[in-house]
Amino acid sequence: CYLVEGYTDVISLFQAGFENVVASSGTSLTTGQIRLIKRYTPNITILYDGDEAGIKASFRGIDMILEQGMNVKIVMFPEGEDPDSYVRSHRSIEVEEFIDGQARDFIRFKTDILLKEAQDDPVKKAGMIRDIVETIAVIPDQITRSVYVKECSGMMDMAEQTLMNELNKIIRKKFRKSTAREEPEEDFMIEDATSEKQVELDLNDAAFQEKDVIRLLLNYGNREIEFDHLDEFNKKITIPVKVADFIVNDLNADEITFSKPEYQKIFDEFSAHIEKGKIPDEKYFINHEKRSIANTAIELLTTPYELSENWEIRARIEVVTEDQKLRTAVYNSLLSFKARKIEQHIAENQEQIKTAEKEERYEDIPELLKKQQDLKQISRSINEQLGRVVIR
Repeated sequence: CYLVEGYTDVISLFQAGFENVVASSGTSLTTGQIRLIKRYTPNITILYDGDEAGIKASFRGIDMILEQGMNVKIVMFPEGEDPDSYVRSHRSIEVEEFIDGQARDFIRFKTDILLKEAQDDPVKKAGMIRDIVETIAVIPDQITRSVYVKECSGMMDMAEQTLMNELNKIIRKKFRKSTAREEPEEDFMIEDATSEKQVELDLNDAAFQEKDVIRLLLNYGNREIEFDHLDEFNKKITIPVKVADFIVNDLNADEITFSKPEYQKIFDEFSAHIEKGKIPDEKYFINHEKRSIANTAIELLTTPYELSENWEIRARIEVVTEDQKLRTAVYNSLLSFKARKIEQHIAENQEQIKTAEKEERYEDIPELLKKQQDLKQISRSINEQLGRVVIR
């Protein structure tokens, strides 16, 4: 993806054959926008005019891109040129060759600029080194951080261990600030630095369970998961099922609905499309005519919440790749959602029993008690299944 400053740059590049271009319109990208770009590519090349001061002003915004685990390169156009003017005065192949030839890794580029500015001033150089290390610290991948520390050590003529110590200090400070609690220092050294975000969630909350089901639909609706099934000869066969098909059919069969209107609307649209043999993709919802649905989709498509390796339900989730455990994630999410719904029905039915007793409608009580017993049996069954999937 190419990132430029203005829409005229986008238009000129698009007309020249560069279709994967976005504009920041003079402002830094938001975290949500960066995550949307990352869904399509982990690589971003920023195209700047020859104004070094303007590039320095954008360093903080670029750190936000690195923080999302993306690979960032910088292309500086000749002095007095910007992407729009350069494209207008050169053939498409020349523009492509220029970008490929001039693209530089952002951290190397930033190091060169700050080194040139610091020159032999020890105070400026010390500040520059801290600045570079702070940028490296936002990178979530430990190996990538280590590679940059080694490379910048040579570029800045600074001992690698000194940079590593400063990096560890910054990581510890960031972690303590985000968690608001102290942890043993050895837990956050570079060897196992905490690059994964940890998010506090109430995973038993009904709102979270609803949100999680819709999030899985939006993110993985078109993905296939496999289930084992015994055929008529009692032979085990594997059946692939689309995530959206599985979730929609399962919830419709149990006549389960969502409390939040936007979630119900998204679910209904999935259901309607599936009846026609189609599954809507993320673009359909991001560009939805109803703004509330589009905003909800964007929020859930850029969510930082992911599943731990064992889909561990606890107050803190250590983030790993959700795709690795997709089938378990879908299965567990549906069970948890149903468990919360059953708990709500149990509470509502209990209130009806109390009301019947208070109003002396004794003829209604046996039926309500039978319903309560059935609901509790369903709840126990679901919790037993969750017990086999979830480590509590």
